[in-house]
Amino acid sequence: MLGAALALAPAAGCGPEEAAGAAPGNGSPMTANSPEYAEVNRVLATRSADLLAIPGVAGVAIGLLEDGKTPCLKVLVETASPELAARIPRTLDGQPVVIEVSGAIRPLDGR
Repeated sequence: MLGAALALAPAAGCGPEEAAGAAPGNGSPMTANSPEYAEVNRVLATRSADLLAIPGVAGVAIGLLEDGKTPCLKVLVETASPELAARIPRTLDGQPVVIEVSGAIRPLDGR
């Protein structure tokens, strides 16, 4: 259940320019609701359950590629392994996918 909740929340500060409030080129700050994110949000909503079903995947979020501008899906994994990486697509419905080691994600005790 925690993974599903995480899957619907965009990852904040996934790229250096996003953390600094960078604009997508039109002068306005880019947010998870910006038009540039429409397609990656759709893919997150429709395909996160598929990714979360892969053993070793801890969560799915929206982030930015290293260019700080291109939206992507971030697949958060407990530990990196070639076998797990082989099960995670590099693109999903035309959107880039990045694997990031997060470790296990657990709720805090009543906080």
